[in-house]
Amino acid sequence: MAKILKFTQDADYYFNKGVEYKEQGNFVDAIDSFYTVIKLEPKNPYNYVELGYAYTDAQLYREGADAFLKALALDKNIEAVYIGLMQCFSELGNIDLGFYYFKLGVENGVVEEDSLDEIVEVVENKNPRLRLYDDLAGETIV
Repeated sequence: MAKILKFTQDADYYFNKGVEYKEQGNFVDAIDSFYTVIKLEPKNPYNYVELGYAYTDAQLYREGADAFLKALALDKNIEAVYIGLMQCFSELGNIDLGFYYFKLGVENGVVEEDSLDEIVEVVENKNPRLRLYDDLAGETIV
């Protein structure tokens, strides 16, 4: 008689489910999936990046920033981390800190300085009440 083997789902399964849930707008299940992935692979920064974006899409910006900061601690060479931090802190009303992370990304050679206009447009499109350039009052960013 053959023995039935039960396989547990691996990190890729939960990561892909999290992305799928996030794309469907099901942020609770997406966040839950990314936490499962993080338990399985706690040193993979991309798991924290996706968790950060799931929180950001759910408008939970403090939690999103925390996830991006964990990703940054693991790998300083991921552009999405700096952009996510800029978005989260801008949404939380701390535009100076948001641009600090943008500048840090530029200094680390990960974020293109020319991408600022595109990033500002994305952030402002997600939240029309934010006007990042108005808040900067013509200051030089980088």
